[in-house]
Amino acid sequence: ISVNKGYDPRDFTLMVIGGGGAMHGADLARELQVKELIIPQNAGVFSAFGMLMSDIRRDYIRTNVITLIPEQLQVIQDVFTEIEMEAIGNFQLDNYKKEEIKFSYYVDLRYAGQEHYVKVLLEDFSVDTSLDSIIAHFHKEHEKQFSFALETAVELVNFHLVAEVLVDKPDFPKETPTGKKVADAVFDTREVDFDDLGKQQTPFYHRHLLEPNMYIKGPAIIAEKATTTVVSPVHDVRIDVYGNLILTTKDSL
Repeated sequence: ISVNKGYDPRDFTLMVIGGGGAMHGADLARELQVKELIIPQNAGVFSAFGMLMSDIRRDYIRTNVITLIPEQLQVIQDVFTEIEMEAIGNFQLDNYKKEEIKFSYYVDLRYAGQEHYVKVLLEDFSVDTSLDSIIAHFHKEHEKQFSFALETAVELVNFHLVAEVLVDKPDFPKETPTGKKVADAVFDTREVDFDDLGKQQTPFYHRHLLEPNMYIKGPAIIAEKATTTVVSPVHDVRIDVYGNLILTTKDSL
């Protein structure tokens, strides 16, 4: 998915969540050649937490295939205005005011004759938005994803309006170290088979006893109630000020 959109996974940090994500994260990072991996606090219930933190969002998509010529700019403005009114009405039924709604405008564009299309965000979309700027943005995005751009006519396939109401979010307090040592968190040492990296004696840690600025050299197993983090022999891990586990390949730590 990321490569198809023009992104190289090696340029990113990988975050893994859920009950099983932390067990397989190190192997996935190795396979993708990602150098940094994050296992957040309460990773096992991260999806549920994310649902409660998510903004209220509605997506409106309307298909209307048109060729992008100057005469169609007003059509684009009119269609988005019509969809906006629909979105406002829907949110008002849930007792949200128009002023609370944030709109984002997307169009699905393609070169004439293509079957696939590219989704383009119309940043700062307004009555002053020019057709040339929309087309230029599409050329740039198409080249980013497919390594080329054409000089042929551009077609609009779908109008896509995202309407959101932002919800209040709590501040996350930083954790304060108590002076404990990493060794205080160790509760066992066992032989663990790391597949191609072989069998190695591996310390087991209680995650709730780990504190900010602690460092652990892999291999290690970090246990908690909702998940288990496997730190491979080629990774080290540090705990940040929010209690997240940051796994990093040894040559980049």
